[in-house]
Amino acid sequence: MFNVVGLITKPNDPTSEEVASKLRKFLKGLGIKVVFYQQDIIDSAEMVIVLGGDGTFVGAARNFVDAEIPLLGVNLGRLGFLTDINADKMFDTIENVLAGQYNTEERFMLTCKTSDGEEHQALNDVVFHRSTAPRMINADVYINGKFVNNGSADGIIVNTPTGSTAYALSSGGPIINTGVDAISLVYISPHAMTYRPFIFNAGDEVRIRLKEPKHGASLIIDGQVSAPIHADKDVFIKKHKKSLKLIHPQDYDFFSILRSKLHWNK
Repeated sequence: MFNVVGLITKPNDPTSEEVASKLRKFLKGLGIKVVFYQQDIIDSAEMVIVLGGDGTFVGAARNFVDAEIPLLGVNLGRLGFLTDINADKMFDTIENVLAGQYNTEERFMLTCKTSDGEEHQALNDVVFHRSTAPRMINADVYINGKFVNNGSADGIIVNTPTGSTAYALSSGGPIINTGVDAISLVYISPHAMTYRPFIFNAGDEVRIRLKEPKHGASLIIDGQVSAPIHADKDVFIKKHKKSLKLIHPQDYDFFSILRSKLHWNK
């Protein structure tokens, strides 16, 4: 039984706020304390319910992974790869979860460190992308200190299995089952067709050194956090030390979600 539940809403979204208000009353009626502020959630919550789309869920994952608080997602967005409870079934499903009828899952995240000392966590991906200038980036890629290749492209994506259905998918990357302990590297519009997606062990460390453009490019975390990167500076990417804990309804089926969201068999 969860006695304290955190609620996370999509910022500046009236629909999310309205649903949160209804859910708060529902939970209070069951004798459950509800907290909203990030530090209150970290200090006391036993579960976090995320109300929004996948973007809201990804942001919550970065905020709470180190606190090891499990997340449950209610889909108020469009895709819903991560937020797997439909809003029209929210109350019944959450009541079942509170009664112990749920499944748990752990997914790994990435830690990205720059040689300048900045550090970020990512649930989906770390993306090296050209800045405003319409020029390709050129970068050296190393895995566990061994040189892999030098490639030119619009960008490079390093993604988790969770992120394989995000930006990497639209760039031609493979769908990776969420239980696979692997990381994928995908080039965005590569200069040569021989630069293919590459899957490697999640325990490996990736080092990427930007060579061009000399004025630098952008490092983008989960499509939400952006930081400049400079030429001839290293960026290190590896599995984060803690896993993200998820709660799913008992009828959760990853392959059913894929069929629905990607319009397979239609």
